[in-house]
Parts: sequence; C-alpha cells; structure tokens
Amino acid sequence: MRLKCKFFIIILFLIFMPVCVSAKSVIQVINQGEENNYNIDANYGWTFNMKNVSAKASNYHLILSKDDAINKKIFYDADIDYNVFKYFYLDSESDCSSKKVYIVYNNVGMYHGKNVNLKLTVENCLFGYKNPLDTNKQLYLKSFIYNGERIQSEKPSIGFDSKTMQVIFDGIRSASLKYEFIDDSGNKINIKGYGTLEDLDFSQAFKMESGIDKAYIYEDYNNVCTSFNNLECINWEAKKHLSSNTLTLESDYTRTRTLENAIQSSNYETYSDNMYKYAWATILFSGGEFSLTYYLGEPNFLESWWDDVSEYDGFGGGMFKFSENSLVQFSIEDPIKSVNKMEIEKNEKFTYKISHRVPYINKDGSNNIYSKYEVVDVLESCFSLSTDDISIKNDEFDDVSSKFNISIIKEGEISKVSISAKEEFLSQDNFYGHEYEFLINTKVKDGYDLTKYINNDKTEYIIPNTSTINIIDKNNSYNKKTNRVDVVLKIKKEVIPVDDTGRSVSFILGIVGILLIICAILTIFLYRVRNKSIKKTKNIN
Repeated sequence: MRLKCKFFIIILFLIFMPVCVSAKSVIQVINQGEENNYNIDANYGWTFNMKNVSAKASNYHLILSKDDAINKKIFYDADIDYNVFKYFYLDSESDCSSKKVYIVYNNVGMYHGKNVNLKLTVENCLFGYKNPLDTNKQLYLKSFIYNGERIQSEKPSIGFDSKTMQVIFDGIRSASLKYEFIDDSGNKINIKGYGTLEDLDFSQAFKMESGIDKAYIYEDYNNVCTSFNNLECINWEAKKHLSSNTLTLESDYTRTRTLENAIQSSNYETYSDNMYKYAWATILFSGGEFSLTYYLGEPNFLESWWDDVSEYDGFGGGMFKFSENSLVQFSIEDPIKSVNKMEIEKNEKFTYKISHRVPYINKDGSNNIYSKYEVVDVLESCFSLSTDDISIKNDEFDDVSSKFNISIIKEGEISKVSISAKEEFLSQDNFYGHEYEFLINTKVKDGYDLTKYINNDKTEYIIPNTSTINIIDKNNSYNKKTNRVDVVLKIKKEVIPVDDTGRSVSFILGIVGILLIICAILTIFLYRVRNKSIKKTKNIN
C-alpha cells in the first residue's frame, strides 16, 4: 500500500512540475489592444528622471577622448561626445568581474522625498568570438574609418551615456550590470519602480536577474522592417518581434535555447526608439537594487544589413535605454508626510512636507489626464499660517508654486490649506511622472492654550496632523490620505524655590537636638556610674 502511495505522489509531481516551473517566470505578455486591463501597484510608479543628471565614472580603462580611442585602437562612433559618453576598454573578461568598471548617475530623481543616485557596476562579461566553437577565439570586433583609413578595433569595450543611461557594447557577447540606488551619503534606498528598455531589435536580449519582480512585453509586432536600401526600409512585414524565455546560445550563436526570465528580439529592425512601443520591455523592480544581463545575440546576419556602409564587422549596438514610457498603467500611490523637526519650541517655525509621485500617463493617445489634483491640509487651531509660508518643488529641484492655486480657508480657528494644480498644468505632459514636495511652514500661535493636546503623564503637548490628496481622472475619483505626523512641545517642570533661612534653622535645631540627646545619654551614664560607686563604698563600710 505504501509503495502505491509513493508511486501516486511521484505521478502527481511529474504532472504538476511543468506548471510549477512556468509559474516562476516574471514575464507577462501583453495582448495588443488590451493595455488598459493592466493596472500596476502605484508603489512601482517611480522611474528615472535624467534631466538634471550628472555622471561620474570609475577611472579603470576609461577612454577620455577620441584621440585616446584612436591611439589604443578602440572603436568610437563619430556621434559620441566623449564629454558625455563614458567608454571603457577591456583587456580580458576578468576586467568585468573585478568590479572596477562602473558609473554613478547623480540626481536621477527623488523617492519619498530623498534625492536618488544610481550606481551601475559591470559584474561580469563574456567576449564575442567569430566562431565560438573555434579554439583560436578570434574576437568579433567593429572597425571604423579615420582620415580615410579603416582601423580595426583591438579590444572589446563598454560605453555608458551619462544623459540617457544608454549602454553600448563592442566585441562583448554578454554583460551583467548591477543597478544600485543610493542617497547622497551612499546609503541604500529601498526603492520600488519601473524602467522601460527601448529599441530591442537585431537579436538583442536581456535576462532578468535578482530584484526584478515583473516584466511586460509585446511578443507580436506588425511593423518590422525586413530589408533596407541606403538605410531606408523598403519592406515592412508583420513579424513576431520579441520572444519570452529565449536566448541565443553562448557556445553557438546559430542556435537558441529556452532560458527562464529572458527576452530576445528578432533579427529585424523596428525603429522602436523613434515610434513603436512593441520593441519595448517594461520591468518592475524593488529592494533597492536589481541586476540585468544584456546579450547581443548572433552577429552574422548584421553584416548584410550594413553592406551599404561597410563599417560594421561584428558585435555592437546596445540602445538599452531606460525611458519614462511604460507598457502598463500605474495606480495612484499614497502620499508621504514628514516634518523637519518633531520636537519644537514655542514661537519656533517648522516645516510640514507632503511628498507625492504622480505616475506617468500613457503616451499613445489615450492619456488619462487629471481634471483635479488637490492637496488639503487642515491645520490644528493652535497654528498660525499665511500663503507666503507655502511652496511646491518637483523632483527636478524647480519651484513650481506658480503652477498651483494656493489658498487658506478659515473655518473658525482652524486653517484649511488647499493646494490645487492649475488646469493648464494638468493638461501638460510635464505635470505627470514627477514627484512633488508640498512645503508648509508654520508655528504655534503666541500665548495659545495647548491644554487639549497634553499627554496622560502631563510631560508634553502632542499636536497631530494628516493631509489628503484628492484626484479626479476620467475613470474615477481618489482620496489618498497621508500618514499621521506629530509635533511635540515638552512641558518644562516648575521649580519652587526653598527659603535658605528655614533650611538653616532646621539644620541648627537638628544639631541642637542631637547634642541634647547626647547630653541626656551622658547624664544617665554618669548617674549610673555614680550610683554604682556609692553602693560599692557602703558595702566596704
């Protein structure tokens, strides 16, 4: 009987094992025309803002100029500005695993009121070879023309664009990159958000590693260019552009394999970075860091494509560029409230800060723009306030107060603050996809009786505050409430002065009393000694 049970359990395991394996995949295929069926948790609504970014790269094998690249025979693109582009050459694959190649993007946005910086580190890589099965290991590198002479690259390289987060490879089959979010002090920020990879074509691919929670793609694509003439497409066809869980083999570029959580494009051009969203992939990440491994696919087919320019010899390209675009919509996240000083003094000004991220809206013509966006803060009656004490900043460090209507409505002693985005601002793309900080400066009114805020042990006054954000779009209305924030005023204990004269008199009386007791004890002692002496004398007589 036990044997039959074991056999039955094994059969069930074999039946359900494929289901369990497929369930591990993070890839979600989106059907065309059904985009609105996907609504993502608003906590993922953060993405990179590269407008004010500044980049700092490691010095390890960093190319600083075109002349430097030419002298070292490293491929360079005529369009690359070396003041913007950070380019590294590699002597060996171990250069990647040494973690000496990295770039830090400063000011890529804000998250819950904190400035966000991003560090990209190359963790490992594999070089690309003309024939992976050949023991000679001849590298597949680009060449370039300089002063009319063709120069063959001699070393593989990795490049980072400091303005677009674009990654470009030459002679590299694959590279694993770690993305780490840090604050200005270098501490990790436990960020959740999304990024969209653009221009996945020509057999380019990537694999989701740690930190990736979900990936969204379109597999089918109706506008793929299958042939070119003078860099112009002459034949568009309906093709399957992106494939999930498929990668070209590293050991043989002509064959593919199924690999969990990988996405690879077809061998066709899509101009996805210009107009088409079907060559994008949107990833959701969390935990403060994530890793992606990029693959260049099989290079041979590219040679015929580049026959008309005769400058392309092998692995290259990349265009792995994060964008504010997304294949999915995001719901509205909760606002966060904080205060710059939790313990205050009377007559001391302090600042409430309400942080809120407005998610990006779709860019495909079905924009779900807001008809209302209002921050409401009902301040306790003990606070004083004016409109001059209120300001708004965005995650580009711009003061955008003029784009909001700011008013204070008096309801008895209570001040109701209303901060609403102006109608023309709501209609602009620039309103969406940003985090806003609403700053309210206030203080306790002079002479105000704070008795109703006193705590149970009567040691401090605790004054609470929350805010609400009211939003209306074409689908619904939303009321998002912040967390509660308390400010505290300590109650100073009153000191009652003691009369020093009374204390001195008490001290003297105490001393006198002690002396009297000592005298009494001595008197009794001497009296007893005298009596004993008298009795002894009588007995002798």
